[in-house]
Amino acid sequence: MNIDYIDHINLVTDDFNKVKQIILNYTKSTTNSVLIESINKYLTDNNGKMLRPLLLLLFSKLFGFQNRDNIILAAVIELIHMATLLHDDVLDGANIRRNKKTVNAAWNNQCAILAGDFLYSRAFQLIGQLENDNKFQIFSLIADTTNIMIEGEMLQLSEKYNFAITQECYLRIITYKTAKLFATSVQLPNMAAVQCSLDFGLNFGIFYQLLNDIEDYYKLGNDLVEGRITLPVIFVLNNLIDMRVKQQLISLIKNYVSCTKSKQLEQLALIKNIISNQGGFEYTINLAREYLIKAKNAILVLEESNKFNKAKIKYKQAILQMVDQLLLPNSSLFKCVI
Repeated sequence: MNIDYIDHINLVTDDFNKVKQIILNYTKSTTNSVLIESINKYLTDNNGKMLRPLLLLLFSKLFGFQNRDNIILAAVIELIHMATLLHDDVLDGANIRRNKKTVNAAWNNQCAILAGDFLYSRAFQLIGQLENDNKFQIFSLIADTTNIMIEGEMLQLSEKYNFAITQECYLRIITYKTAKLFATSVQLPNMAAVQCSLDFGLNFGIFYQLLNDIEDYYKLGNDLVEGRITLPVIFVLNNLIDMRVKQQLISLIKNYVSCTKSKQLEQLALIKNIISNQGGFEYTINLAREYLIKAKNAILVLEESNKFNKAKIKYKQAILQMVDQLLLPNSSLFKCVI
């Protein structure tokens, strides 16, 4: 998802650059493995915008916890995120990420899985560098988070091609596999985090995944290949009166994976047309907006009092500005499917 937040990075530029350096250092092989070095250079050269570390750094400034540990924790979060992407690409059979071949496509599945394991182990190794008195609590939170993310992926796998999946189950899946890491990112700078910061992370994470699930229909259709029934389809199946169209949609999704690439493009166009005509995209976009507004309201709860003096208010304003930009009617995140 393309989120323009360069102005917000400028608020934490020094820390952000230190996070990148730690990631570069901790993705190096300790045994001079040429394979590890090659894969990790490939990954770091094609890293994303690092939204989770950015939020962690902004929240650390917001709560006044400006120390080396938060830079380390931001790197930990990004390493975990990178590891999950490697494993996800294997599970999805994905060949492209960020307009570049995935590691499983450039090398093979075994290399991608092991590279993901390597990054996971490096992330937990990095936690050992913390000087925080709450190190054990931090370790437990991150361990719990990775466990919940895996359970989310397992739950998603168990619901493969389940055309009776409920919206409640779907939201539980994306809360586990995506939103939980966002919530942990904004909690780590302040282990005694007030509820509003956790609410921000969870609601922003759900918004983020809802938009990603819409975007998949306008890109490669990986969800269709993997038989993942996401909210645009769930809404249509739950509200379609015309059983003929309902069965057509189910048949198109079931047969999608067995089609040739050119045929898949035709199938995808038909699927998108049904979803669009039946209001599936509009419903999902509106729900995404609702969760984004909930995230904004969670930040607004923070009082601009003595606890949040003028030096800290700018970080709160930066987070709100990011959300407001996403809520604009002409936001590129929404207009492509309206």
